[in-house]
Amino acid sequence: MLYQLIEYTTPSGTWHIFRAKSSTPEAQAITIVNTLKEAGFTNKDAFAFEVKNKVGSNKTATKNEMSNNLYHLIQHIIDSDLPICTKKLYIKTNIDT
Repeated sequence: MLYQLIEYTTPSGTWHIFRAKSSTPEAQAITIVNTLKEAGFTNKDAFAFEVKNKVGSNKTATKNEMSNNLYHLIQHIIDSDLPICTKKLYIKTNIDT
């Protein structure tokens, strides 16, 4: 899931279900970037991921598939024209379980 937090005080924004197997990191990044732009995301906003490996098609993904695809997804988002402040990038995951 993807959350946008504005100024750390008023939670709001969007969510996205990370798919390690059924969609490419590139395709997911395009969706996320476009959605956050529409929501008015700025470099003052925190960018947080919560990734679960026991949901949907992620249940059959290996740890390597999960971590590699998550890395590539985040890299595509950082490389996009979305104003991401990497000092406000947070990731919560259970990939190692």
